[in-house]
Amino acid sequence: MVKAETARKFTFDVAWVFFASTAAMIFGLVIRIFLGNFFDASGLGAYAMVLTIWGIVTLTTGAGAPGALIKYVSECPEDRDTCNSLVSASILNSFFLGLAATIIFVVAAPWLESIFNIPDLGNLLRIASISFPFVTMNNVFVSYLNAVRKMKLYAAFEIYRKGIVVIFTIIFIWMGLGIPGAVWALVVAPISVTIAQEAYHRKLFMYTFKRYRENTKKLFNFGVRIFVASILGTINWSTPTFLIGFYLLDADVGVFAVAFMFLNLFLMLPGSIQRITFPMLSQYYFKYNYISMKKAIETVVHVTFVLLAILSIFLFFFIDDMISLLFPGKIVFLEAVFLIKMITILGVPYCTISSIEHFFISIGKPNIALYISAVRLGLTFVIGIILVPLNYHVLGIQIGGLNGAAISFGTSLIISAFIYLFIMKRHIPIPLNLNSFYGGFGLFLFFIALSLIITNLLPGFENLIGILISIFLTMILYILIVLPLGGLKSLLAIKR
Repeated sequence: MVKAETARKFTFDVAWVFFASTAAMIFGLVIRIFLGNFFDASGLGAYAMVLTIWGIVTLTTGAGAPGALIKYVSECPEDRDTCNSLVSASILNSFFLGLAATIIFVVAAPWLESIFNIPDLGNLLRIASISFPFVTMNNVFVSYLNAVRKMKLYAAFEIYRKGIVVIFTIIFIWMGLGIPGAVWALVVAPISVTIAQEAYHRKLFMYTFKRYRENTKKLFNFGVRIFVASILGTINWSTPTFLIGFYLLDADVGVFAVAFMFLNLFLMLPGSIQRITFPMLSQYYFKYNYISMKKAIETVVHVTFVLLAILSIFLFFFIDDMISLLFPGKIVFLEAVFLIKMITILGVPYCTISSIEHFFISIGKPNIALYISAVRLGLTFVIGIILVPLNYHVLGIQIGGLNGAAISFGTSLIISAFIYLFIMKRHIPIPLNLNSFYGGFGLFLFFIALSLIITNLLPGFENLIGILISIFLTMILYILIVLPLGGLKSLLAIKR
């Protein structure tokens, strides 16, 4: 009975996070589609650049506190005094760090505008900076909900804070405020979330500043290593956008933003699972429950891979139709087709591993995650700075410009994913069996190559070929990988 109840909780927790992620993805799509159709690629490019910088800064101001909070609270969720003091210290510190970032950014905004040469970028960044203290507080609050596994409430707050951005964006644009109105929505939304958060917090925790210095030191000592790894990962995620903004045009930034929009769709499932596996693996390791840890990792990796491989091959065939449907008459956005194919195909291993990406943090070794993030960033930057400025073609395919950004980013993802797996297997006492994942990825690449050959031989039948190959790949992966794990119910075997 206990196993059934805990398995059911895991399933419902993932479902709630997935529901919130789906809603967030839809809200993000709505904003980008709305801006892309209401303005043009240049307008979307300016917004995408602001959003990229905004994301890096709001992560920076957290200084790793949300991740450290999840780890320490998940290890002792029944100790109310400790939990109260930890979350209180995290929220207070995040507010002051966010406030400091606002002041710094107001001064630095003109300098950033001169680097990227995007009109009015400095003014847009000044507006966005007002939100920093509130966003960081919101991040700590939802991280606490994640740590204590209040996933239904977590989903509600995530949907609210993403949805209200969409509402204010549409209202401000409709009022004629233009791109600055869309940026003002990034400010108004977190302020309203903070008000709701403060009105509700008494049902979850009470503010107390007992052991404030002790907890602050504890959170920062561990959190700063999480922070550096996270900031490197986020900068890596943003490096293609920065290189495109530096070497190319703001319209090219808008096209790449469309590609990343679909990559975010791709990451939605593993991101949802990761919200649950992070506190779960922390608890397993803290209690020396290595057998359950092994089972959880193997099951999550294999099932996530199968789902992502199927989604990737679907995008491979139908992404051009989807872009034409979402952006009617905006032919420029079809330039994102190759980018999406390249990033999603090379990104399958990384996106799979992202379902357990906080493994090293869970076992108290965030330095390893930091080193892997540094390697990934170095690869993206070095390859990108070589390819993006080029105007060179191989077999009729341009390997510079936007395509160069996609190639550099995808290459860094696939290399770092296998480095991650190689090191992870050496830090769990029980050997992991991930052979089906390696074999499955080889099979997936074979199907991609086969698809290219068949579509070249039978032009005009791409959609039919895509449907048949997607069905065939699904059947093979299900038989070879999912069935040996116990079928689709294999996730239910993961016990708390």
